[in-house]
Amino acid sequence: MEVMNRRHIGIDVGKRTMEVRIIDKGKVINWNGKTDERGREALLGILRETDRIGIEAGMPAFLIAKQIIREVKSDVVVLNPGDLQIIYKSLKKTDKEDALKLARMVEKYSNEELPVVTLPTEEEEKNRALVSQMIFYKGERNRLINRLHSVYVRSGIVDLSKKDLRTAGNRAKCKESLYEEGFIKEVNMLEKLIVDTEENIGELDNKKAEALSKNENSQYLLSIPGVGPELALAFLAYVGDGSRFSKASQVSNYVGLVPKVDISGDTIRYGHITKRGCTQIRRVAVQAAWALVRSQWGGDLQKKYNELAPKRGKGIAIVAISRKLIELMWTVITKKTFYWYMPEKNREAKFKLYKIRIVAA
Repeated sequence: MEVMNRRHIGIDVGKRTMEVRIIDKGKVINWNGKTDERGREALLGILRETDRIGIEAGMPAFLIAKQIIREVKSDVVVLNPGDLQIIYKSLKKTDKEDALKLARMVEKYSNEELPVVTLPTEEEEKNRALVSQMIFYKGERNRLINRLHSVYVRSGIVDLSKKDLRTAGNRAKCKESLYEEGFIKEVNMLEKLIVDTEENIGELDNKKAEALSKNENSQYLLSIPGVGPELALAFLAYVGDGSRFSKASQVSNYVGLVPKVDISGDTIRYGHITKRGCTQIRRVAVQAAWALVRSQWGGDLQKKYNELAPKRGKGIAIVAISRKLIELMWTVITKKTFYWYMPEKNREAKFKLYKIRIVAA
């Protein structure tokens, strides 16, 4: 039933500012403000419960959308920016134009016709922050090790690989081959930074195990060979319990592991994967797929890889298995079942290794 005198509003949110366009009885009203606490309070002051609001997904947008729903109780539609072609293919793209387009979209289309994004729960937001921290510190550690390796190369020691510098014991042995004081001093500085970073990673690993232990779906995900705590946590952070998806293929599309499709007349061509979607899951899915196909409990996915690899090449085959792995992860958490090929004793040993103790709800 159409709400009388309903206004349609588009909000384009940046890091510090937001542009708002209000369509009221055909008239467009412009408003803008900051995304800080005062700016958000000012925004709430101009909104009504009967408003229908469109806003692009993103961390600042999630915060604003939740606040609007909680305090004003407006109808807020959070949209997937990757699927808003009317905005991203536009020749005229400004924050003001984008806000107006969002307002036009929620005025014209129903939720079923729009790329709606479900707002993350409090637990999912915490897990997303934890995943982001893990990515940062592991990336920082890799950069520091690369820098350390370059010091050895500059000192004339070229027979070392980056792998030789990944443990504290190996780094201590490698340092014995240095004689110039300048290089030794630089290595000591880098090693101190690496130790500090590894301590942070260790602390985050404990938080990761704690977060997984609190979610009963973790046990189903970790029962799959190749799926470790990092992938399991990323999956729970961005896919949740899977209820927002109606089928497994939607999840692999969300992650960006489906091929691009080019249709011209009766010709259909499949290209490389789209790489549009949740990079936090996709970045570790391929590593997990490699572990799965090498496991003795790989089951049907392992058989599928062995069939595809000789025909299409290992690279294409493993990406296909990555997609199937993500779909399998959705299947086990929605059915609340363990991976059927993994023996129980191996599953329990894996939980013990990762210090996962599932706390019953």
